[in-house]
Amino acid sequence: MFTEDLYSKVLIAPVKSDANELFVVSGCASATFVNRHLKDLRGDSTDIIVHLIIGMKSNRQEDIPFKRLIKEYPDNFFGHYYKGLGKVHSNVYYWEKNGQFFDAYTGSANYSSSRKS
Repeated sequence: MFTEDLYSKVLIAPVKSDANELFVVSGCASATFVNRHLKDLRGDSTDIIVHLIIGMKSNRQEDIPFKRLIKEYPDNFFGHYYKGLGKVHSNVYYWEKNGQFFDAYTGSANYSSSRKS
């Protein structure tokens, strides 16, 4: 179980082992955090792809920043809101390497942070 340095262990370290595609289902997410992560990933490779499904749309003010990220990273970031019944509180991070399972994590950590980028 990881309790410290989750950002590095879950979101950065897999790329250093050549993982190249991340699938995230998160109850909550922030565009600021996603932007920071995409910039950090760009330092390692421009071929990393992040797919995000946000399970609980809580803040309409995030719509415009997320749309900007989709335009800024058209080949690297795909963001969606879950529109089914109920809310999805899950937080799952699933990495692939060349289309094959590489690693996965689950827990209570949303794809966001209180830290400012």
